[in-house]
Amino acid sequence: MSALADKADSPLKKKPPSWSDIWLKNTKPLKHVVFTMPLQSLSPKDPKSQTLIPTFANIDRTLLLSDELLLQILSKLPHLQRNPNSLVCKRWLNLQGRLIRSLKILDWDFLESGRLFTRFPNLTHVDLLNGCLLSPRDSGILLTHRLVSMQMGSGFCSNRKFLEEDLLPVEVVDKGLQALANGCPNLRRLVVINASELGLLTVAEECLTLQELELHKCNDNVLRGIAACENLQIVKLVANVDGLY
Repeated sequence: MSALADKADSPLKKKPPSWSDIWLKNTKPLKHVVFTMPLQSLSPKDPKSQTLIPTFANIDRTLLLSDELLLQILSKLPHLQRNPNSLVCKRWLNLQGRLIRSLKILDWDFLESGRLFTRFPNLTHVDLLNGCLLSPRDSGILLTHRLVSMQMGSGFCSNRKFLEEDLLPVEVVDKGLQALANGCPNLRRLVVINASELGLLTVAEECLTLQELELHKCNDNVLRGIAACENLQIVKLVANVDGLY
């Protein structure tokens, strides 16, 4: 028995270390592993996944509001704040367009394409005067009159008057009036130039609430179209303007 005990205690045969012995004797390497593991787990592998703003901050809280309720809130804000409000998102842009009642058209294609009625469905006052004038869009020369302003080319002469080619054809103006009458049935004020009796009759049939009409470059042929507007209260006729037409 003593011989067996001596062999077990001999230095040639050591007892294999346990996990607890390794943990206690090698504290420094284990500390290094413990500290490096959480650091590696916190750093994302994909740099594109890093965001400066938390996810909860990207949630649009106004989505919880209906369009009608949000529209009432926007209508209470000052008029000077309308343009900044429309830049928030597409939804605010569309809702802000519903609050616009008066508009001056500068691009005739905006009217004919129908984008005008999609963007501003509740218009009541529309000025088509500048939109009916053919002028270079890239010119830096601006001709201003008390009634109208338009861009002019470098070949414009001071003693020159507007010719027929400076205005949209009557057929084009009448087509635009038809689109306007169909898209804005609640129209109350209209300013237009070079319109015919047919175009005014279309407006009179579709826009029963029209109360104010301003016609430029008109003649006696449009009187029947004016008479068809039953609720007119103000009529302004401009046959010619010195230096313009």
